[in-house]
Amino acid sequence: MTDTERIHQLGGVACVAKLLGFSLQRVQNWIGRGAIPPAVKIAYPQHFLFPLSPSRGDQGEKGMPSTPNPKSDAKAPR
Repeated sequence: MTDTERIHQLGGVACVAKLLGFSLQRVQNWIGRGAIPPAVKIAYPQHFLFPLSPSRGDQGEKGMPSTPNPKSDAKAPR
């Protein structure tokens, strides 16, 4: 997914600007450049670095990839 597609998936320029507390012009500039600045992606990983909708079973809370927990998978001692 491109950065422009991600902005549109999040609801568009106005929604992303409001969500992050940035000006409309700042977010619109990202679309014009075709890229969200890396510093913004790192500051807001929940919006830009992971899938937005957990449509597959491999994601946990907040769109973060889930990792197996070996302790929870182990059998309890008797």
